[in-house]
Amino acid sequence: MVLLNYVKIGSRIRSRRKILSLTQKQLGLKVNLSEGSVSKYESGKVEDATTSKLNEFADALEVDIAWLLGAEKNNECDNQSFHLSNDEQKLITSWRKLSHDNQMKVLGIVELKLDEEAAAREEYVSQAKRA
Repeated sequence: MVLLNYVKIGSRIRSRRKILSLTQKQLGLKVNLSEGSVSKYESGKVEDATTSKLNEFADALEVDIAWLLGAEKNNECDNQSFHLSNDEQKLITSWRKLSHDNQMKVLGIVELKLDEEAAAREEYVSQAKRA
């Protein structure tokens, strides 16, 4: 029988929820729990969580179940070796608010801008070689 550290699991749920800019209520809607129940999970007060419920949390929080359970130590979600600037965080938060169609439009714009920058670099290198 494997013993789970529910306080650690709760801490991971809370930290990941905050990274995703979700409220307890929003997360609860994703995992079919009340805001109060999510609070209990986050504080480690739920010690009889089912595997399926923990998998729902992992899916809703976009993490691997191994990370959520603390079995995977080296994960970018730990935020020790992975840092986003304020602008990057704002982009991700904004991205998640967009509809799928608008996300695809934004990706198209980004790809276009990347192509333009690559072409400009190639032109610069080409001119530098001629000089």
